[in-house]
Amino acid sequence: MLCKVLFRTGLCLFLLTVTSCETPEKKPSSSTTIKTQTKETAGNPSEVIIRFGNEKLTRQQAEWMQPGADDQKLAELAGWWLDNELLYAEAQKRKITDDPKTQFLAELMRKQVYSKEIGLQVQQAVKIDDAKLKAYYEETKTTDPRLSSPALFSFSHIKTKTAEDAQKVLERIKAGEDMNSLAIELSIHPDGKIGGAVKKTDSATIQRVYGAKLNESLLAAKEGELIGPVKNDDGTYEVARLDNKTEQQIAPFEKVKEQLRAKLERTEKSNAFKSLLDSLRKDAADKVIKSPRIIGAEKPSTERPAMQEKRK
Repeated sequence: MLCKVLFRTGLCLFLLTVTSCETPEKKPSSSTTIKTQTKETAGNPSEVIIRFGNEKLTRQQAEWMQPGADDQKLAELAGWWLDNELLYAEAQKRKITDDPKTQFLAELMRKQVYSKEIGLQVQQAVKIDDAKLKAYYEETKTTDPRLSSPALFSFSHIKTKTAEDAQKVLERIKAGEDMNSLAIELSIHPDGKIGGAVKKTDSATIQRVYGAKLNESLLAAKEGELIGPVKNDDGTYEVARLDNKTEQQIAPFEKVKEQLRAKLERTEKSNAFKSLLDSLRKDAADKVIKSPRIIGAEKPSTERPAMQEKRK
């Protein structure tokens, strides 16, 4: 039924394009019957909700088009179906159903319905059990940002031009001078003006902004520990102190289980459909004949000039 409706829809759309005719108003003619649903027929799949001549739309067919439709939605579907039947009947009168272009497009739509259905069947067969979910969780819980929040570091640092300057800074801190005050006085980093204090920053950001060497040193340090002098890749030096570290927070499995299931199902469904299509293409390779035009268009751009030379 759905294929038939799509076939007729293609024809009707073509009719509207060619003739610019208006869609008939949703007023049932003498040959049209719209049935009012009652409690006795509400759950009957074979209930005819609308009839036009010898054609009819049943509750089951409407369910195929719009699963779970309520009475209001059924009325909308019935109106759409009637308009479609009226336009299809007009298309027959005008011989549009005999037009090769329209027949081709209608047949293409019919095949698309079947293609969509097999895709749905393949995807619906994908099931992700709890064991697979748990395995994925254990594998990715520390790297997937949806499953965990990163460790955060708060630290103070002073950047200097030379190793000698960094060593002097370190000695003054050990002697009891305030590190943040020294940063204002001596640091060549822009944040030295505010005391060289960096608050709650993740490791990836530290590496990007302050360099890999300082990041590695902070990862290995304990709270309150002085670090340095550390030589940066640009030849400058850092003296730092790890002020605070908030450990990585990992979400409990039960809390993210359904979120993970949805994610994995999307991925697995996509992969299942792609696998089917790749298999079908491979099996049909020796039966497919392409024109030189298509073969040329499919070639990588780097190969096209050579092909054009051969044609000359």
